[in-house]
Amino acid sequence: MSALARRPLFPGFYKAVVVRNPAVVAAIKEMMKRGQPYLGAFLLKDEHADSDVITNIDSVHQVGVFAQVTSVFAANSGPGGKESDQEEGLTAVLYPHRRIRITDLIKAGGAISTAKVEPAAPTEEQEPLPTPPATPEPGAAEPDAVSHAIMQTAFLDKHDISVVRVENLATQP
Repeated sequence: MSALARRPLFPGFYKAVVVRNPAVVAAIKEMMKRGQPYLGAFLLKDEHADSDVITNIDSVHQVGVFAQVTSVFAANSGPGGKESDQEEGLTAVLYPHRRIRITDLIKAGGAISTAKVEPAAPTEEQEPLPTPPATPEPGAAEPDAVSHAIMQTAFLDKHDISVVRVENLATQP
């Protein structure tokens, strides 16, 4: 999940956001690589705060958006930036699909990190993929939706990012 400063996102309207936290940058890059470029974005209550992670559920508004990351670009490093420096951040173009409400902060993202963005992750051939669960026997109980959702996002555990539980909000006519 991502936290936004100053301006909210609305379903149906594209918005470019700059992400500077190295853990969030790495997570977004991995989500894009895996073909799962979706995240939740919530507006920070303090308009002067600037954070890419949620460290406290009370620091963001409860209603946010479920958004698709449609494209990413390297963020400018600013004047005096060197080409050889590690990438400082990225600009992500988000397309919000629907409104969501945050119900629980499962994992708080880290504080502002001074860590550098790591070079490209190893290829999928080198990374062991999780083994899918065995096919249930007839009459066996269905696995609950929570464990299924956790398995789908398990690759995010290695990143120091926020993970929250949300519910979809009904679209008003």
